[in-house]
Order: sequence, then structure tokens, then C-alpha cells
Amino acid sequence: MRNIRIKRKIKKHLKLLRVSNDMAEQYIHNPRQGNYKRILCVCSLGLMRSPTLAQALQSKGHNTRSCGSDIPNALIPISKKLVEWADEVVFVNPENYNAVSYMIGSDKPVKLLNIPDDYNYRDEALMDICIRMYEAA
Repeated sequence: MRNIRIKRKIKKHLKLLRVSNDMAEQYIHNPRQGNYKRILCVCSLGLMRSPTLAQALQSKGHNTRSCGSDIPNALIPISKKLVEWADEVVFVNPENYNAVSYMIGSDKPVKLLNIPDDYNYRDEALMDICIRMYEAA
């Protein structure tokens, strides 16, 4: 909600300055995120595997976010905005991809991993598996 208000304020101020919409879009993207690859990590509920995957990839220098494909029950459900934000979407298993494949455009790079739902959040073994599977995919 706060980000929407900030974006509206920026657009309002840019209109006052008569800046083109193309330039406005450049200002809306958070410059503090840098030019790192933006990776969206998706599991079922966004509680264990995708946040751990996001943490593991962040440790390798990527800009990451995590969410869940079970839209009514996920802590942070996957959305069109999150997909648009991402340079790449990584699903922890094919079932998660199948549940929301309609949201992913054909031009968006997707990686499918095969990580079972047998780990706790930030489990060391899961962190290692995440990095190995991501690099192999």
C-alpha cells in the first residue's frame, strides 16, 4: 500500500515537472535495488522453500523475492506485479508452476526445480540444495 502511494506521489510530481511517461517509469523503479538480476522464487505457501531459495540466491548476489502459488492461502501470493518485477521466475517444483502458469508470459524465463517439501525454513541442507539445483537448471 505504501509503495502505491509513493508511486502516485512520484507520478504527480513528475507531471508537474512535465516529464514524459517513459522517464516516469524509470523513476518508479527503485534505484536502491541496483542492477542485480531480479529473481522471483515460488513455492506453495511462500513459507519455507521459496524464502529459503530467495535467501540462498541473495547470498549469491541476486535481488530476490518469494511468494506462494496457493493464492488464497499463501503468505504472499504470486501476482502479476511480482511476475512483471522479476527478470526470472523460479518454481521449487513443477506443481507450483502448473498452478499459476497462466500468469507467466511466454517471454519470461522460468526455472523449474524439484525440491520436496521436507525442510524447515533456512535449513542448511535446503540452502545447499537450492543453490545446486538453481545452478544446474
